[in-house]
Amino acid sequence: KFYLDSAILTASFFIFNAANFFYHFISARKLGPENYAVVASLFSLIYILSVGSNVIQTSIAKFTSTFYARKDFGKIKFLKNKALMRLFQYSLCLFLVYILISPLVALFLHIDLIPVIITGLLLLLILILPVNRGVMQGMQKFKRLGANLIFEGLTKLILVIILLSLGFSINGAIGAVILGVAAAFFISFERMNVKEKRMDTKEIYKYSYPVLLAMMSITTMYSLDVILVKHLLSSTEAGLYSAISLLGKIVFFAATAISLVMFSKVSELHAKNKKHRHILNKALMLSATIGAVLTLIYYFAAGFIVRIIFGSQYLSIIPLIWLFSVFMTFLSLSYILTIYNLSIGKKSFVYILMVFNVLQVIGMYLLANSLQAVIYFLSAFSVILLLTLFIFDKK
Repeated sequence: KFYLDSAILTASFFIFNAANFFYHFISARKLGPENYAVVASLFSLIYILSVGSNVIQTSIAKFTSTFYARKDFGKIKFLKNKALMRLFQYSLCLFLVYILISPLVALFLHIDLIPVIITGLLLLLILILPVNRGVMQGMQKFKRLGANLIFEGLTKLILVIILLSLGFSINGAIGAVILGVAAAFFISFERMNVKEKRMDTKEIYKYSYPVLLAMMSITTMYSLDVILVKHLLSSTEAGLYSAISLLGKIVFFAATAISLVMFSKVSELHAKNKKHRHILNKALMLSATIGAVLTLIYYFAAGFIVRIIFGSQYLSIIPLIWLFSVFMTFLSLSYILTIYNLSIGKKSFVYILMVFNVLQVIGMYLLANSLQAVIYFLSAFSVILLLTLFIFDKK
């Protein structure tokens, strides 16, 4: 059942990420390295803004899976409706705060203010969409969850083709993302024909704090590098690095699909006081296999891939792609361990992640004098992080 559900969600994530991939492919081709670097840096900002989204989906899925194991559907309905109302209020407040600080963001990234403001519109959506997706995940409705992801990805792809063709440039590329997320939200509702059963939401808030810190730490690890490269190196180098990052992140997002299945199943088994370690081992094996296969593909066929996808302007990145894939493979395994610990209620490992966040920023500022130096550092960084988490896990 684990492998079957993993296959369903991995296939859905593959289509979703393929749509994202072609979104970036079209953006990189149409906009060129310098303008594409702006889109990529804003995407890294989106990843960081979406930390709240990951926290909400993880927390909702955790409690939904527990109620699902007990067949307590009334509490699931109450949890969903309460969360949607409360989080929409928070979304409005966060959006207003973001608008106030957006000039500083634009100044730091050396880009115009308008695309930064447009990016902020996502804050109205990314805290409420994961509520519905978290319920789907917790109730193990992986086909429906996968279909929702596919719909978002394809909508975004179609819209970016249209908007860039109409000449909307960077604003059109970011606008396509926002409209895709909005469309996915409006089809994510599921009718539950049960009566609401009230519950104490304090436990959810208590659980959400370590989840927030863990998700923030991991998301920063695969997003902050693009932002810092945009800040520290030239616009052309930032554009080249964005292309490398795009290919490398395929490894990580494949592991994301596996972690969603693992989280729901481990949470259910943990709630029933049943053994669950074997699920972690399967998840690690699957993620490591995917990472190894993609790294080999990038090692032997990077030239072909770059020429087809990005064109001659990006040929200098060919020797670096497989090494960046190594970084993402080890980071994806760390992510699997992180999600497993969260699924069984462990919290103290979060401090390890936070220490490594600081080390990553210091290392980037000290060593980011070339693309090669950045990627060598990140590869070593990810290996040490995984070994540290394994040692903690054994203890």
